[in-house]
This record gives sequence, structure tokens and C-alpha cells, in this order.
Amino acid sequence: MRISSNDMTPTSMLNQGQMPNQSNVFDTALKAAEEANDTKGISESEKLKLHKACEEFESLFILQMLKGMRKTIPQSDFMPNNTGKTMFEGMFDQEMAKQMSQSDHSIGLAKTLYEQMTKFEK
Repeated sequence: MRISSNDMTPTSMLNQGQMPNQSNVFDTALKAAEEANDTKGISESEKLKLHKACEEFESLFILQMLKGMRKTIPQSDFMPNNTGKTMFEGMFDQEMAKQMSQSDHSIGLAKTLYEQMTKFEK
């Protein structure tokens, strides 16, 4: 967004002793946003990168959920808690989260994020 020193923001208007008109402030902000978003749209490679980033975010979200779920499992003396077990569980949870986020039956967070981020594409 391009902001010039001659824009009449509510703060600058108050400093000059003027009361801001809310519709004028909104119109100014809307015009600045339209100018900043004056593009031909998102390229296909950028869309793929965005989709991958959304899937990775969903994977991280699921991973945190799985870690929280694992903490609720009571510890047993049957299998002692050692470094190898902890490392395996961490890698297993990571892979499960990745597979869950990439499946057709994911929780839908990646899809929702992607749709919201590309909603206003021109």
C-alpha cells in the first residue's frame, strides 16, 4: 500500500483541528488498498507455493494437536520412556500430521486458508 504524506488520516486531521468524516476516511483507505492490490492476479507457480504453504501450516497444526493428545496418554512401565522411543514417536507424529494434511479427508484448514487468501484475486 502506498501512503503519501498528504493523505488525510484521522490522526493528521485531528492534529490539524479537523474532525474526520468516517466515510471519507473509509473511502481513502479503500482507494489506497485498491491501488496497492492493482495486479493482474496470482501466477500459477505462486498459487502452487501458496497451496503448499497452507498444507504445511495445516500439518504443523495437526502435529501440535497430536503432541497434545500424546501427553494425555498415561505412562506405563511396560515400555520405558527412553530417547529412542521419544524420537520415534516424534518422527511418527510428524509423518502422520503430514499425511493427514495431504489426504482428501484432512481437517480442511489448508483448503480454507487457501480459499481465503485467493478470494480477492483479480
